[in-house]
Amino acid sequence: MDRDDSAAYSVRAAGPLAPGVAAEQYVLADGPDVRGVATAACTGPTREHWFVGAESAVGERGRLVLANPSDTPAVVSV
Repeated sequence: MDRDDSAAYSVRAAGPLAPGVAAEQYVLADGPDVRGVATAACTGPTREHWFVGAESAVGERGRLVLANPSDTPAVVSV
């Protein structure tokens, strides 16, 4: 799967139910080599995050998408 036309969404909540808001992202792979669905929770900002299970073999590719929805500059080390 190689798509760069994905839409971005923002989730905000207000009111008494706001503490329980949750968001999820998913990808559907339906290619000749890989098929299935993968999901991940959209978590809040953290100072450190580890990615488990990323492919690192020669010829394989991964994609990391970073978003900064605030006016405060972000500093990232990958």
